[in-house]
Amino acid sequence: MSSPPRPPRRLGKLLLVAVLSALPFLLGAYYLQERARLIDTMPLDDYAGLRWTPDRNGLAFLHRPLQKNPPAETELYSYGGSGSQFQLLKNLPADYNWTLTNVHSDQWFVLKATKGEETRLAFCNATDLKFVELQEGWRVLRSRGDGLYIQTQENDLPFDQFADVEAAPDVKPALEQLPSYEQQPEEAETPTHLGLQISRYQVESQRLEPMLVIPYNRPEEKPIVQMVRRSPDGRFLALVVKFGESGSPGLWIYDSENGKLLWTRLLVAGECQGLDWSSDSVKVAVSDEKGVAILEAALGIESTRLELSSSEGLRPRWGAGYRLFLVNDSAVYKVESEKNKVEPFFNASSHQGTFSDLVLDPLGSRAAFSISPRGYRELVIWDLKSNKVQTQVDYPGSEKQKAQGTITYQLGSAIRYAWLLWSGQL
Repeated sequence: MSSPPRPPRRLGKLLLVAVLSALPFLLGAYYLQERARLIDTMPLDDYAGLRWTPDRNGLAFLHRPLQKNPPAETELYSYGGSGSQFQLLKNLPADYNWTLTNVHSDQWFVLKATKGEETRLAFCNATDLKFVELQEGWRVLRSRGDGLYIQTQENDLPFDQFADVEAAPDVKPALEQLPSYEQQPEEAETPTHLGLQISRYQVESQRLEPMLVIPYNRPEEKPIVQMVRRSPDGRFLALVVKFGESGSPGLWIYDSENGKLLWTRLLVAGECQGLDWSSDSVKVAVSDEKGVAILEAALGIESTRLELSSSEGLRPRWGAGYRLFLVNDSAVYKVESEKNKVEPFFNASSHQGTFSDLVLDPLGSRAAFSISPRGYRELVIWDLKSNKVQTQVDYPGSEKQKAQGTITYQLGSAIRYAWLLWSGQL
């Protein structure tokens, strides 16, 4: 015999029990989905300033967690390469915004710290942080590589303190001649002249080491130094200088062994964009608004120029065997001097995810950059010889990455995917 139909009241009770039983699961599923959504929309941690370390054995970069109250400290990390661990070198004060510059001094990194209108420089390594303290009238010169260089104007310097400047009538006004010491009365004061003094900042002593003084006649002829770079052997200092606002910038080489500032006959078009020495301190490459020029020997005057249709942002880098590369924020180009052309060599923007921070190690034939294919940053080291990934590893410290690794996120993400698939939204 068939059972009698259940009364509607009992069916309602069973439905209510079913809903109440399922409600915790529904609420849990909704919570997990929302949690996964919130994690996916978390801001990326700020990773910036990827640089090869001064010894070229690894990389350094800055990390700062975002949206922290009070603001989080900025962390200076280093990474040695495949199979190694990220190393936290230093926690930097949270009340500054920090930038890792392209300058170092021996094994010290140079960082820029900004807070409102205030901008300061600091040297940093794994054990210490030293702010640069400069007297009034001293200004930091634009440079790359080894050494922080400072300039100041001097109005009454004796002649024996000036560098021996080679005559260059096309770009530098002739220095006015003064009577010799023998022709002057005994009671006359020692003759002085205007000069631009350039010094190197010494980290350990926190003092300035005088390098050279460039003489000039009148204030409107004051030397304007666009960029300086020290040679790897420490003997030479390459300077792009123009004398006065209306002067033509050119490449000069200061030879510290002989105290001479030598004119290379190499003119720079507009603003200098990059300056680099070959590893043996022989050749110099300069990039400007028209292309790249190469001084064949530091103490010579022979140079070659390669003009480019677009050279914006390109900086020269010397590799092994006098191989010259040009690099900007997204790509590396190879200079073929014999063919008088530049060829594309590597383009980081073709890789998956938002990319940034391309840096080149020309001697090691490696490029490093960061990408975010999964929503958080990953560090990539690319072997340019084999054209393959050498290392790809997650950056450390990312709050978003940590959250996406939890079981809460993984369950919520799976539920969200199932719902979208069932509802036909995928």
